[in-house]
Amino acid sequence: MIDGSRPLREIASSIPRDEFEVAKIAYGLATTGIITVRSGAARPPTPPMTSAESFLINARGHTRAGRHAEALDELRRAVQQDPLTPRVHLDIGFAAARVGDLGSARSSWEHVVRLAADEEADRKAREALTALTELQRVLDQHADE
Repeated sequence: MIDGSRPLREIASSIPRDEFEVAKIAYGLATTGIITVRSGAARPPTPPMTSAESFLINARGHTRAGRHAEALDELRRAVQQDPLTPRVHLDIGFAAARVGDLGSARSSWEHVVRLAADEEADRKAREALTALTELQRVLDQHADE
């Protein structure tokens, strides 16, 4: 279906797969040289992505598609590539919370706060920790009833 004239979104809409899956397949074909990527307009070259960034992008695609366990797996690979990126730890916390692992979520968010290298990630991690603390308080209160 990749014929050089149809955009990936059109291909994805014509088959029973989401855009992320089609883009992932196209990326694999492009990296092996089976297809070449061309753009309609000249763009300035973008710096190459690190492995951690590509895992993070893949994880966000999985999250948008509701595949939270797969997102968590991608984020664990990202943290192996770059263990000091606050955004990766922040996203691991959210992915862990989505699959019900609140202990790992707390640990990841606390790690973001300790890294203190990214103001936005720190703010979000502190918000998440506050919400998690409140949730755990409500759960404990319910257990005592």
